[in-house]
Order: sequence, then C-alpha cells, then structure tokens
Amino acid sequence: MNLTFPASAFLSKLILSAIVLASNGLTPTLAQSVKGIADSNNAFAFDLYSHINNNGDRNLIFSPFSISSALAMTYAGARAETESQMSHTLHFTPNRDVFQTQYGDYLGAIERDTGAGLQLCVANSLWAQQNYSFSHLFCKIIDSNYKSTVHRVNFADRTERERARKEINNWVAQKTDSKIKELISPGVLDNFTMMVIVNAIYFNGKWSSKFDKKLTCEDRFRITSAKEMKALFMHKFGKYNCYEDGRIKAVEIPYAGKTTSMIIILPDSPDSMKNIESSVNAGYFNKIVNLLQEKEVQLSLPKFKADSRFELGKPLAAMGMPDAFNEKADFSGMSAKSEKGLFISRVIHEACIDVTEEGTEAAAATAVIGKIALAPPPQNIFIFNVNHPFIFIIKDNVTQGVLFMGEVYNPVAG
Repeated sequence: MNLTFPASAFLSKLILSAIVLASNGLTPTLAQSVKGIADSNNAFAFDLYSHINNNGDRNLIFSPFSISSALAMTYAGARAETESQMSHTLHFTPNRDVFQTQYGDYLGAIERDTGAGLQLCVANSLWAQQNYSFSHLFCKIIDSNYKSTVHRVNFADRTERERARKEINNWVAQKTDSKIKELISPGVLDNFTMMVIVNAIYFNGKWSSKFDKKLTCEDRFRITSAKEMKALFMHKFGKYNCYEDGRIKAVEIPYAGKTTSMIIILPDSPDSMKNIESSVNAGYFNKIVNLLQEKEVQLSLPKFKADSRFELGKPLAAMGMPDAFNEKADFSGMSAKSEKGLFISRVIHEACIDVTEEGTEAAAATAVIGKIALAPPPQNIFIFNVNHPFIFIIKDNVTQGVLFMGEVYNPVAG
C-alpha cells in the first residue's frame, strides 16, 4: 500500500554511524581550504564533547568527523534560519556553495591516506522515500561532493520499511567491517519517514612501531585517588612527540605511514579529569599539537575498548540549532518544489574502538600475558604512564582534523 502525506507531516530521519579513523599532494590553495574545514570540524568536535561527556565515570568514543559529514549533507538542503543555526552550531561556512565544494575536497584528502598498515573506509548514502520529489540540485551536490549513493525505498509500507531498515543496516555493516550491525533499531523508522542520511567510517591502523606483547603485563589503573583496578598495560621505549604544562601531559603515538596518530591527554591526577574535560577545547588542542616536542619516552598505555551509542538531537538543539528538529525547520533546498515540511526527527551515532599492541582496530582478540619485570629506564627519560583516566584523540596529521575522540575511565569495562 502506497501512502502520501501533506508536506507538514514529512519527517527526515538522519542516521549516522562511525568506527575508528586522514592527506598528501594538496596544492597550497586546496590545502588552505581543507585546513579551514578541519579547523571548523575541530571546533564542533570539542563543543559537542562538552555536551556529551557530563555523565562521567564511563568510557566514551565518538567520531565528530562522521557526525559533521552527515550533517554537512543535510546542511546542503537547509535554508533561512535553519541554515543560519546549523552554520553557527557546526562552524560551517555561511557561503553554502563554497562550503560544499570545500567539504568534498576535505573528504577526498582524508580518503587518500591509505597504504600498508592503514585501512580506511569513508562512505555516505541517502535512502529516499520513492514518491517524494527531492531536488535534482540537492542530489547532485551530495553525489559530487560526498560520493553519496541514492537508494529509493518505500518507508510508507510496513513490509517495505522493514526491508529498507535491514538494507541500511546491512550497508553500514558492510562499510564498517561488520563492527556496527544494527545502527537502526526496530521502530526507529515509521510511515512518515522521508529520508535517512548515513555516514559510515571504518579505520584500522597499525602502530608505526608496535608494542612488544611480551612486555604487556598487569598493573594498577587508578580510577580515582581512592579507587583502583587491575588492567593490562603495554610498554615501550622510544621517541615520541610530547607536551606538558603542569595540568596535563600529552603524547602522540603515530600509526603506520604517519598520516594519522593518536594523542593521549593525561591529567596530572585521577581526580582532575572532570576539570580537564571542561577546559579542553579546540584552542587548547591546537596549542598541544603546535608545541609537541620529540623526547625519549618510557610509555605505558593500557589496552582499552570503548563502545558508545548516542541520540544527538537534544545536544545539537541545545548547542544552537533547535529549529532543525521541529516544524520551524526549513529544508526546502532538498525539495524539487522548494517545499517546507522536512525536519530532522533523530540523529543516531554509534562508535567503537579497540586498542592493542598491534594498533587501533574496530575489533581484536585480547590475550592475558603473565607479568614480567621491566628493565629500569635510562636517565632523562620522559615517563608517560597512562595509569588513570585520560582523553584520546585520533587525528589526521596533514590537516590536524579530529577524526575520533573519547575518554577512558575503565580500560577493562569497554
């Protein structure tokens, strides 16, 4: 049974997914525009982090890159006040046409960073109600800049809607090496759904210099000054870029090819994590990156996992784009007839990470290795023992764009 609805009833289901996640050969002009998008995304990343980290005492992982990419496609159809609110909240350039081209260049730069030891997949798709007339220009923008495939489905029919839900989940699973299998749960879609926008990211990076599994051993991880637990720590001596300022220490751990790396930000004590959460922003991150210096380091890093799922509608509305989520929304740029009525009903985001001796993967087996004594470090070594809650950031080393970030309170909890 095919149903039609008045424009005021149209709903847009915005869905995103993420897993773990970078750019060579850029001309100076292209590099500047790409860097501008990366800086904007970083500002959004830390703004969002401040809105979703306040539960505390739990591991957290999200991909601001994935969220921004999906919303950038939606931004292509925003108009009037909705467009203005999205531009301000997401730090997008007000010149919509220039922005879309620059974002396409940014995605292209990220996707070029592949090679030995680094597997990367970035994919976008639009699942559109078959009897809704989407603007040809809108479809052209997301195809040319985001390489987004368009799938015509029938959300109005219950059987076909369930078929579409499974197709979307299968697409996400395929693009994320089966690490995210059911992004869209039963009941999320309904007969008012007009579209689903999906971004999927998969990253599997081997460390530039792997940790020796023979040195992995059990040690104390201090959740707070009064509470501790046992965790498996990886150990390595080597040269790493480091930073410290009395409040935090930071170390940069490169992946193979050194086009991406992980930044670990470690507060000066277990109990100061909450204060660091509230003060880490894009400016502080840029300061850390710009002042990194190479040192001889004794690095002790716990193996850890994190798996998070978010409904981001309320945080995004609170950050400054409420109109996108109600009847005031103006996404008339998506409609062939420039009709209003579409609005975002939900923003769903899921991400996971697994850090081992080999590198950072979406999933990996964990071995328990007996404790052995470590040789004492030489003098003048920078001791970096990640033995209490910390923040991690995976970044692209050309644009310095934040691809994934999160925090670890319990490396064993996952």
